[in-house]
Amino acid sequence: MSKKEKPARYKNEKFLKALGRHCQQLRIKKGYTIDRLYREGDQLSTSAIHRLENGAADTQISVFYRYAQVLGLELQDLFKFEVPTEKSKKILPFDEDNPERPKSCVPYYDIHVAAGAFDQQKLNQQDPSGWVKIENLRNQTEYFATHVKGRSMEPAIPSGSLCLFRFYQGGTRQNKIFLVKSRGVLDPETNESFVVKKYKRLSTVEDDENRSKVVVHLLSENTTYPPIVLMASDETQIEVMAEFIEVLE
Repeated sequence: MSKKEKPARYKNEKFLKALGRHCQQLRIKKGYTIDRLYREGDQLSTSAIHRLENGAADTQISVFYRYAQVLGLELQDLFKFEVPTEKSKKILPFDEDNPERPKSCVPYYDIHVAAGAFDQQKLNQQDPSGWVKIENLRNQTEYFATHVKGRSMEPAIPSGSLCLFRFYQGGTRQNKIFLVKSRGVLDPETNESFVVKKYKRLSTVEDDENRSKVVVHLLSENTTYPPIVLMASDETQIEVMAEFIEVLE
């Protein structure tokens, strides 16, 4: 007698990925790294955290509960998100015959193509590579979308993600994620002059002359990548272009 085959487990990949991404963003907004979450969540292993944030189908509800508890959230907060649709995140082509911005769209730029003119004023004077439809976004002229490559900001920003940015308007930079432009090669991982990093400004003390100096760290979410360390005098070599808002796809 042949054994009955077990029915295939239903798995909605799009929902699970969106759930994991939403949990990542909540963790980051709370100022938690994976290592800190592991240390404070005595019932959470780093592998369990990674599986939850990567959308693993077999993540137990107890893991979600403890994850939310450590972050000071209710369990239901982890599930308050919308599953993106292909239509809402699709890059629409730019029509040279009709260059007007479509309704509810932000421009899409290829930062490598636009590298020589990558600031808000110049970008607003050139045509985008396409459009990305995003509903219910105020002040759309302040935003744009682009792809981010490299693994240094994983799992918060997976390599190849389509991301939403807001042009930097001034104000505090501390512990926020920015798209930063350098006059030279800034990122040894991608060999590019653009990086997406968390900005942290530190003050240290010179041991030999007992003078204080300011050091800027451009931090990776993936702790296997070392920070990019700049002296305050080196900040003139970089320009904070835009603040990271969210991963779209």
